[in-house]
Amino acid sequence: MGGLLSKFLTDKQAEKIGVWVEYTDLVNDDGTYPAFKIKRISTSNVSYQAKINKPLREMDALAKKDNYSATEFLRINKALAEIFVDEILVDWKNLKGSASVDENGQVIVDSEGVPVCEEVPYSKEYAKEFLCNPDTAELLKWLMEQSSDISNFLETNREKNLKS
Repeated sequence: MGGLLSKFLTDKQAEKIGVWVEYTDLVNDDGTYPAFKIKRISTSNVSYQAKINKPLREMDALAKKDNYSATEFLRINKALAEIFVDEILVDWKNLKGSASVDENGQVIVDSEGVPVCEEVPYSKEYAKEFLCNPDTAELLKWLMEQSSDISNFLETNREKNLKS
């Protein structure tokens, strides 16, 4: 199939089960990139759309105010992050935590003296805690952009999506 339609034809399976995207702005000490498996944010994702409308309206109303409290903003941002984790974020890999320490409290290093950081296993509970943190707001924004980016879900990427 050619023409304009082929530019927008998405892999429906990838939209539902997710695709892997790498966060290439950060390289782990072992040379890997943090990667996130995400579903697509689109009008066809009915469950996401049903949950997201209220906090989006609240955020829009908040943005129109001259003065608003940080508490209001954080409450709405937390709701957005929780919905994102429940409906869009499927998994992650190569997400490293703090440096590991031995039984004496000393930082464990590899043969080159680089601190060894343990991979943080994915769980919805931890993902909500992590992405609700104001310090990770830009990462949440990036993940939402990737989930909305049709190019990550195009039919032409089907083979790449199936391998991940």
